[in-house]
Amino acid sequence: SAAFVWTPPGYAQTHLPGPECDYCNRLYITANGINNSGTAVGSALSVIYNKSGVLVSGGLLAMEWQGGTVTSLGGLQGSNSSEAYGINSGGDVVGDSGVGPAEGAPTHAFLYSHGVMTDLGTVPGDVDSTAYAINDKGEIVGYSVDAAGNGRAFLYDKGAMYDLKTVIDASDPLAAYVTLEEAVSISQNGYIAVNGADSRDSGENAGTWRAFLLVPSH
Repeated sequence: SAAFVWTPPGYAQTHLPGPECDYCNRLYITANGINNSGTAVGSALSVIYNKSGVLVSGGLLAMEWQGGTVTSLGGLQGSNSSEAYGINSGGDVVGDSGVGPAEGAPTHAFLYSHGVMTDLGTVPGDVDSTAYAINDKGEIVGYSVDAAGNGRAFLYDKGAMYDLKTVIDASDPLAAYVTLEEAVSISQNGYIAVNGADSRDSGENAGTWRAFLLVPSH
């Protein structure tokens, strides 16, 4: 597959290339996010060979496309598995990465800023996480997963990751019923779009995913 950007006013189509290499197969390229400056982020899956045709490396890596330049963001602790999902106006990128090159390594949410990829960890007690979006205040949202595969939406702010269910006002009429499984977007003023479920659903609707909007109280 291939990724493209359409630029106004005429919406000309621009192909987003994979990382530069002399001997490689690019299996697919995906764009997931773009900011107001036109910098796009996503991922590219490539298999790289030396000039003798011997496999050197390969993997799915987070990518950034800016002004005709494509940059691989790498992975946490040398991982060859990462994807970028969101970017803010300042060029800060979020996504997820394996933690190290070992097969079966956990996947953690990351923040890539000024050339440095930072491991954001998980909600306490969980094993995996993914970051989907970041606003210009640096507030990050995504989801964290425990060892049993149960997901919960998170907000990462000022160095700490919070289970969003725990920050809902206890007096809110939905607080006792909702399960917030993944936060997918956050606005500049802190409104958060979340997918989850309502325990009051029954019958054929039981377990149906619902969309929720979390509104900051401050």
